Amino acid sequence: MTVLVIAEHDNVSLHAATRHAVGAARLCGGDVHLLVAGHDCAAAAREASRVAGVAKVWHADAAHLAHGLAENVAAQALQLLGQEPYTHVLAAASTCGKSIMPRIAAGLDAGQISEVTRGLDAIGDLPPGNGLQLVELSLQRLQARGGDDDGIAQATESSSASL
Repeated sequence: MTVLVIAEHDNVSLHAATRHAVGAARLCGGDVHLLVAGHDCAAAAREASRVAGVAKVWHADAAHLAHGLAENVAAQALQLLGQEPYTHVLAAASTCGKSIMPRIAAGLDAGQISEVTRGLDAIGDLPPGNGLQLVELSLQRLQARGGDDDGIAQATESSSASL
């Protein structure tokens, strides 16, 4: 089982939310790979390679990826997903992740689970006012929700990933 995490960054450094998504990905089991898509983002890719638990970093560098537009990043992720056998795809439950993940799910003709809060629980897509729905993670497109008390450990630094 291999998990792909879509990195959120500013082309220089990773956002903390990416480390939360990596922490969630580690709970899925198997190897964790990180996609860093941007322009002149080698520094962010190097930082990604030092995140604990990340086995491989995919570094996509192109001018059209400079601003992290959801359509462009999702297209890059879908290209990678067509070439590699990933069982799960995760992104932070941030504005960026919430823009990219539906496009990836649509490109794969699959649903997604939004707002994963801990271990094997997630908040499903519910109409407003219906509260929380707890489901076991068996689907592949997830958004990890970051925070200090969310039950998902933020990944720390190491020097283990190939770049």
